[in-house]
Amino acid sequence: MGKPDRKYFASLASKSGIKFKQDFSTAKSTDAYYLHYEVSALLNKSLTAELFLPPGDYLVVAQATLYNNNATGKYFGAILSYPEGPKTVTDVRGGLLASTNNTPPETILMNCAVSFTSKKSVKFQLGSSADVGFLAEEIKITALRLGSLTILAK
Repeated sequence: MGKPDRKYFASLASKSGIKFKQDFSTAKSTDAYYLHYEVSALLNKSLTAELFLPPGDYLVVAQATLYNNNATGKYFGAILSYPEGPKTVTDVRGGLLASTNNTPPETILMNCAVSFTSKKSVKFQLGSSADVGFLAEEIKITALRLGSLTILAK
């Protein structure tokens, strides 16, 4: 394999695997929406977290902590997909994660700003090149409503 690229990292995160979602599209309007997957997830198959939101303007933050319990480095991929007008934008991140047996884990953090007038969702996908021993923990998506928050600045 040559040098890994965006396409390779996206392929790691888009393999079929675990999916979970939270639908707030019909919930009472609030300033923050939150999806938190509290258990460890093996990333030999991908994990997809999807947060459905009611119409509005949002700042969205997606994050996870990655552990590679293998003796050698393994690749990871992360995708944040979100609506922008009639299209879906796909941000891809990835890289080589050395063994975390004796080093700190890696935190992946992605964000976007979205605005829409009908029910839409934001997806956060994670995957790895490992067959075993590659984990994600503390998988979260937080959406903060913009315009409903009062910000004072001098």
